[in-house]
Amino acid sequence: MTEGPLLEALHSRRYIGGFTHTFYRYPAAASPELVRELVVRLSRPEDYVLDPFMGGGTTIVEALAHGRRALGFDVNRLALLIARAKTTPLTARDRDCISEWIQADPLRVPWLGTQDRRAANLPDEIRHPIGAALSALDHLDNSRQRTFVRCALLRIGQWALEARDASPGVETLHRKLNETIQGMLKGLDQFVESARAHGVPKSGIVEGRRLLGVGAVTAADSPLLSRVKGQVRLVLTSPPYPGVHVLYHRWQVRSRKETAAPYWIARHKDGCGPSYYTMGGRSRIGEARYFSELESAFRAVRPLLKTDALVVQIVAFSDASRQLARLEQAMENAGYVESQLVGGSREVVRDVPNRRWYARGKEYDAAREYILFHSLAKGK
Repeated sequence: MTEGPLLEALHSRRYIGGFTHTFYRYPAAASPELVRELVVRLSRPEDYVLDPFMGGGTTIVEALAHGRRALGFDVNRLALLIARAKTTPLTARDRDCISEWIQADPLRVPWLGTQDRRAANLPDEIRHPIGAALSALDHLDNSRQRTFVRCALLRIGQWALEARDASPGVETLHRKLNETIQGMLKGLDQFVESARAHGVPKSGIVEGRRLLGVGAVTAADSPLLSRVKGQVRLVLTSPPYPGVHVLYHRWQVRSRKETAAPYWIARHKDGCGPSYYTMGGRSRIGEARYFSELESAFRAVRPLLKTDALVVQIVAFSDASRQLARLEQAMENAGYVESQLVGGSREVVRDVPNRRWYARGKEYDAAREYILFHSLAKGK
């Protein structure tokens, strides 16, 4: 199972890139190279591939780009916007409107500077031009264009906060926004061309996906999925890491404060704490909640799967020596068994390159991912 291209993908040290994967730097994103190899090896064209913890949409992008159909769920509404932006082709008219919008210098349009609690702690030199650009979104024609531009604004907001020097001025932000949009359009072209090369026309990409901004338990009962029950060939997901502190719902400001500005830019409410997005905190109670919710999620999606479906999880731990066994128990309780793959491997372990956050000391395990394989238990 680990020979050839998959082995190369497991040990690749390249930064995340290709297609639309750079639209937004989602925390703890899975390696597109690894996901691509798993999708191609473990599913066939037109198969349904499911990610019940969709995050930044890596599985969704790779599935659609390689001729599969994709289902994605996530409780984080920010994840829904990003996955839609990454997998929604634009028309020639859309591109013209976005070009006209950026040429009008939207970061400088009059803005009243209305206070929004979601933008708290965002430096004024970043908040004001982004706020101006958000107020100019009304000049765009439709939701495709606005979703694309919101994603671009999310990306430059991230970039501005991560700048090593002082916060960039408006001229620098405008230039970066223009460069970001041009790069996003190029990546979208590559994504559409790959889908076409795998038998999916541009017009069929959106039809080939179902993306829901709710958790797996709620999504599995959605009428929107009634026609896909028993149709999923592959579940490929990277769930939150148990016991690892990851900010899915905030940006960090100068390593001191946090801001909910992503939800301000995405125009979504943010009334939940960090444990809501990680399925539990770092306490023993939080850990117990995590495995309970993981079990519930995988039990809920079982009716969507083919009888011979394969479940692949890419997951890290704060304490693998203890938590790996708990995850396996949760999967068994949900009606799955470890899958015996080619070469006898039930799991593969990889050290994740370029991982900067919380991957040291007691949480060094967070920089080591386990690729776990399960199938449906017979008779359950």
